[in-house]
Amino acid sequence: MFDVEFLVPVCGRLKHRLADFKRYGLANSKNRSVKLTLIVSGELINDLDSGWPAGFSVNIVESKSSNFIGNLYRYYVDLDPSNLDFRWFVRLDDDSCTDVDGLLTNLDRFFDDSCPRYLGDLNAFHCARAGGELVAYNQYRSLLGPYDRFVDLMQNEVECGIMSASAVAKMIKNEASRQLLETRSDISGGFGDCVVAIAAAMSGVWPVNCPFVTKDPLIHEFSLLGGIRNHIHRVCRPESDGSPWGRPGSEAFTLLTKVVDASPNKVEASLVGKRLLIENSESVRLLEFLDGYKAKSKTEKNVLNWYEHAGQVLVLQECSVVERLKVHETGKISLEGSSITEL
Repeated sequence: MFDVEFLVPVCGRLKHRLADFKRYGLANSKNRSVKLTLIVSGELINDLDSGWPAGFSVNIVESKSSNFIGNLYRYYVDLDPSNLDFRWFVRLDDDSCTDVDGLLTNLDRFFDDSCPRYLGDLNAFHCARAGGELVAYNQYRSLLGPYDRFVDLMQNEVECGIMSASAVAKMIKNEASRQLLETRSDISGGFGDCVVAIAAAMSGVWPVNCPFVTKDPLIHEFSLLGGIRNHIHRVCRPESDGSPWGRPGSEAFTLLTKVVDASPNKVEASLVGKRLLIENSESVRLLEFLDGYKAKSKTEKNVLNWYEHAGQVLVLQECSVVERLKVHETGKISLEGSSITEL
């Protein structure tokens, strides 16, 4: 029995994201029993089964169909509700990072996996009638029956959907919800989350907001940095084609890699514990560098983050750079237009 099964669609076009996800996407697994299911849609991806964290059981599901959204829904339909081998089931994307042990600890602390649970960061818009899903919705609408009246009231998780094994079993045992999932699996395009929400509701499992996961790139709130979020989304290096999926940018992504690698370089190790007084004509900032890439300032309410890169120490507040300090070969730190005093 696995503590959790992660379901992740993968794409050869985004091999750089997949390489980063292998290293940073599922961190801090400790001694958890993890099943990782990768859905490949109509293509061949080399070395897909290698490079994952030690102890993971990798399950590769290959489909000849290039309909990757439909293949996600098909996976639910093909599960055997009487023989589920996980306690928790989590669907997520490869531009995210999850503190595996932190997530499972919180799930077990606040929720009971023996009860039907459907959790996530719930959306604030009507997903089933929005964007590309509207075309698909018109093809499965007749299957919703009385639930069609409530589609605009149903919230679904966005990007990270969490279900207990009992919820998954209840959903796919229900004839109406199973038929909806099966029909949706043959439709291309749209979203891979809203029909799960409708199908779960049709079986009596309604979504609950989960405060320790987010669809946003809130790296400063990530649990590996001492925050409350065990899962964050849209954390990948900026893409060369200008795609918006590079958000929140190279600074935030680099911070994530440093936290997961937990191997500070020489400059970073030397800065821990130092206190700097930064003065210019407009402001005074007393900055103290803490372990774990955190910092605090007398003039800031929130804890800051920092790291060294290419001869600069970047100080971040909520993933935005607020100071760029230059590190000289002598070890001296300076900032153009300001004086810096080490206390």
